[in-house]
Amino acid sequence: MVVNTRIKILLDPMKRVTIPFNYNYYLSSAIYSRLYSKTADLIHNSPRFKFFVFSDLIFSKDRIIDKYGIITDKPIKWFIGSPYIELLRELGENLVANPIIHIGKIKLTVPSITVLKKQKLEDGDNFATISPICVSKPIVKNGKMQPRFLRPDTTEFFDYVKKNLLRKYVYYFGKGPENANFDLEITGPVKERLIQIKNTNVKAYHMHFTFKGNRKLIEFAFDSGLGEKNSMGFGMVVKDESNKRII
Repeated sequence: MVVNTRIKILLDPMKRVTIPFNYNYYLSSAIYSRLYSKTADLIHNSPRFKFFVFSDLIFSKDRIIDKYGIITDKPIKWFIGSPYIELLRELGENLVANPIIHIGKIKLTVPSITVLKKQKLEDGDNFATISPICVSKPIVKNGKMQPRFLRPDTTEFFDYVKKNLLRKYVYYFGKGPENANFDLEITGPVKERLIQIKNTNVKAYHMHFTFKGNRKLIEFAFDSGLGEKNSMGFGMVVKDESNKRII
């Protein structure tokens, strides 16, 4: 059974800092470094899926954006989800013991960690991304296999999102869901993001959508993320009542 638990971490810069736009790799590394070796090995050695997801950093409204990054001196919100409850427990324990996270040379303290209550999720609920969804199709370019990132205005995008979620579900549970039929329907604006992970530029999309289908699949997507590269901060969603804002 999936227990849709996630944690909210408050990150405090303590002074005015500039957070670089491409911070995902630093955050993913921070998560791995806070896990005990057994859990870290289990996640890291999984051949395809890591089964955790995290949000974009959520800044205060008075943050300033310039060509170098996001300038702020206010606390920053960060959400992490996983179907592995042990992963969230270890992460929380070790952040309490050592409440510092680095993004490059920038040091952020962790004044609070909150375990969020389980939400009731149902067929037909509205969702919004708090980290963008990416899916890609392998193509040959210059004699090498490269990813071609798909756009949500194509049916291929949602076909790949669906196939990816079902593959993750089977890998995690050892069998497919009783009802594998589900559908995602965009209900609001779509915003493109280009994020650099090491030497790769990843194209991904923020959006609002309705998730129709099996409730267990909805819960699993809520915990593990939609699309690819969830452990690099792609594909985290929240239940959306307003249908007005994309972070």
